[in-house]
Amino acid sequence: MDFSSGRRKIKPNDAFSLLRPEAAEAMYYMWYYTGDHVYREWAHAILEALNRSARTTHGFSSMGNVDAEEQKMMDSCESFFFAETIKYLYLIQSDPALVPLDQFVFNTEAHPLRIWAPKNDGATGK
Repeated sequence: MDFSSGRRKIKPNDAFSLLRPEAAEAMYYMWYYTGDHVYREWAHAILEALNRSARTTHGFSSMGNVDAEEQKMMDSCESFFFAETIKYLYLIQSDPALVPLDQFVFNTEAHPLRIWAPKNDGATGK
């Protein structure tokens, strides 16, 4: 991103998409904790754009220059796209009770892990 001219502009060498999850992940947490449906709308817009521009016969592809008039697929799709990006886009549209964040945390691949709470058995005095 180039901010030097006073306006945001994506540099040509940076105008690609690897279908990374960070934006969808951030939107999920913002939606979960605020309940603001704008994050659901943004997530839906991302999913529509993915289906329009990155969808292939057998899945999805990273994209070359996303600013180009004609999109060029890179013929690759990282595993994090399905493990994280699609999962967060799905979770934003789901009932928040599906994965309550007071009971679960997500690991780095967006797999929910139940929060462990040790039981007081009296043996340790805790």
